[in-house]
Amino acid sequence: MSDRHPHAVLRAIRTVLPDTVIEQHRVRDIFARQEGLSRLGQRLVATAFDASGIDTRHTVITDFGESGAAPDDTVVRGDAPIYIDPTSGSLQAPGTKARNDHYIAEAGPIFVEAARRTIHAAHGIDAADVTHVITVSCTGFFAPGPEYLIARDLALDPAVQRYHLGFMGCYAALPALRMAAQFCAADPDAVVMVVSVEL
Repeated sequence: MSDRHPHAVLRAIRTVLPDTVIEQHRVRDIFARQEGLSRLGQRLVATAFDASGIDTRHTVITDFGESGAAPDDTVVRGDAPIYIDPTSGSLQAPGTKARNDHYIAEAGPIFVEAARRTIHAAHGIDAADVTHVITVSCTGFFAPGPEYLIARDLALDPAVQRYHLGFMGCYAALPALRMAAQFCAADPDAVVMVVSVEL
């Protein structure tokens, strides 16, 4: 853009991480020891996890006990699907409904908290100043969506424009930022919040 055109300015970035933390080598070992995985498959899993540059992962899946199997309370908890069999340590395949219900329970509060933290970090901007909310996620869905929860829970202006980009994959935060920049180019007074949550 030339100096005659408005520029979008990134005012604040904040993150929210789930409470459960698992070290990368433990995730690698859980995947590598699955029944039916060939030696080549085990090597490929190990290489992919070891070469990722990731040391720890944060997750909403609480099934990771010290042994990699589910802790006892997961079996009776009943509020989330079981992803790892507590006896064998094998990965389970909960259905789409169970996974999406878990996503709804966990993602909504994370969207709202990330938005709240970002507004608090953006000096000189209040919730009432936000003109557009763009949410992003490809790991689940619900309606009314996360952009609605943010507008409601943070008491944004009732006229705030709300958009959700779903099922575009992990790169979708980039098109969301491009969309935000276009809103700002169209209206120099626009204050656009982008919130991406992938679980």
